[in-house]
Amino acid sequence: MLFNSYEFIFVFFPLALLGFVFIGKIDCRFVIPWLALASLFFYAYWDPWFLILLLGSIIFNFFTGYFISKDKKIQN
Repeated sequence: MLFNSYEFIFVFFPLALLGFVFIGKIDCRFVIPWLALASLFFYAYWDPWFLILLLGSIIFNFFTGYFISKDKKIQN
């Protein structure tokens, strides 16, 4: 799905926006997870293999940042 495709303009974007608005009215804590899941769906729509690649990158970067911040706390 591309940003200028009909699927994005008339299906994905309105659903993501409506979900954002309605979920935000119910409880603001669930808005960020909604947008994160919508983003992952958008990324995986092209090819599910890319989702595995993206999630692997997210996990690797999270733990790398965690260990770097843990190491800096020990040094201070």
